[in-house]
Amino acid sequence: MTISLCVRLGEAGVSPHRFAIYLAVDIPDRAHRVEKPAAFRHELQEKPWLTEADIEFYHLSTHTIYLKKGKTVRLGPTGQAFVLFADGERCYTGYFQYLASSYLEKGPTITTMSLTGEMSGSVIEIIKYRMRGVPDARNNVRIKRVLQTIYPA
Repeated sequence: MTISLCVRLGEAGVSPHRFAIYLAVDIPDRAHRVEKPAAFRHELQEKPWLTEADIEFYHLSTHTIYLKKGKTVRLGPTGQAFVLFADGERCYTGYFQYLASSYLEKGPTITTMSLTGEMSGSVIEIIKYRMRGVPDARNNVRIKRVLQTIYPA
């Protein structure tokens, strides 16, 4: 049985971009993140943090994003949620994680070297910490289809 991790939430929850990552407005406390790790309930910032227009290439096997020349982004502080959209629909929620933290977020994570998110860069890797029996949300069919269309090999 295949379970799609993308959910259409109506016009308010649909992005106009083929590929986009939005940041959550609030940083949930750790207990909330553990209790509701799939959290499609996050209120999102109005503008996307990253879209297909910012990306030179997305490496599907490593889930590494290479930004266009001259483009850098500020990484979110540890615990801040992000939501990835493909074809305008929410696909998964992930979190920024401080690299040296002893707590591991459940699911896709972008690691940062700074507790405050003061690090920026032009290469971003979305990591999935291994969780037994849980499919890798980054390998969603919709995400792959969109990325292969935008960034053909």
